[in-house]
Amino acid sequence: MKYSTAVRHLLATVFLLTVLNGVAEGSDDWDDEDSKDTASIPDPVPVGGARSGSQIAQGQGVASHGSNYAGFNQRCALESEAGIRCNPLIGLTCDMRICKCKNDTVQSDLFSVYTPDVGKCVPVARAVDGWACEYDLQCTSSRKGNYTWCNAGRNMPGRCECLEKDDRGQAVTLIDDVCYVKKEIGSQCTNDLECQATIKGNAVCLGVKSAFGTCDCPGGFYYDPDLNGCFQIGSNEESNCKVNGQCTHESALGELSRCDPKTGKCQCWDTRSSGQSRTAFYKLTKKCFYQRKENEKCDVREECLLGWDRNADCLPHPAYNNEKVCQCPAGETCAAGTSITATFSLLALTVLAFLLKSM
Repeated sequence: MKYSTAVRHLLATVFLLTVLNGVAEGSDDWDDEDSKDTASIPDPVPVGGARSGSQIAQGQGVASHGSNYAGFNQRCALESEAGIRCNPLIGLTCDMRICKCKNDTVQSDLFSVYTPDVGKCVPVARAVDGWACEYDLQCTSSRKGNYTWCNAGRNMPGRCECLEKDDRGQAVTLIDDVCYVKKEIGSQCTNDLECQATIKGNAVCLGVKSAFGTCDCPGGFYYDPDLNGCFQIGSNEESNCKVNGQCTHESALGELSRCDPKTGKCQCWDTRSSGQSRTAFYKLTKKCFYQRKENEKCDVREECLLGWDRNADCLPHPAYNNEKVCQCPAGETCAAGTSITATFSLLALTVLAFLLKSM
């Protein structure tokens, strides 16, 4: 088929335009691919620039004077190796090929912690510095514990203080420079240490079968609310003690006892009259009782046994029904005297003889 010269020129022009348009579209596709490859690479930011501390904390590098620095928690090269270095201007050092805060190896208590809010390492608060701080993290990373905050305001530096309450509304207290959630008997707990931090003695967290238990004293111990502590209950006059309650407890020697301040052991003692009456320990009942002699007023048999004779008993007075006295029961022999019944009978006969004589 033959075409005229004009038609052939038209076809050539259409073909050329089609080819040029395809080249242009391919160029746009290449530009898109290039942009995808470079989108994940962070732009370098000069030290002290606009990148936030949180960005650095996520491992984004920091550049300075044209050379890149590795950020906190990023991989790094050791001094003897070639490669990227940690940023020393924010207190970082390469430790096990990971950028971490530089700590003083000479002063074992001088540590620093990375603070995302400012994008640098800051010293952990210390007692020797008066717990000086600028940021909360300096306190919560210190010996004071998690229940602290930095009271820094217009007056810098601030000081680490205990929170008033934890996130569950429990009161926080300071003990030996450490802030603890205050626990009492019955307080919710997850382990023994939580109870022992603020409850003296051997407090335990009982009933931790699910999420929480409760603070309590173990068996053989009693709780003293005034001292907020668990103390071991005494069992005899050889039991060691620190407070009177260990001896006077109802499961111990009873109310007629005390903790001897000189020996640090439980002792039978007349607590009602400051030791004016005699008391003694009865081994069978493991309690302290008054010591009563023949014809003396009594409340229980043990008082007569300890004060007079093992056969004696506390019986109603023959003349006063509402009163009891130590007597030797009928048919029993008691040392150092006769029973009050015999004494009363002799007195009655003497009076009767006097009356008959005077008539």
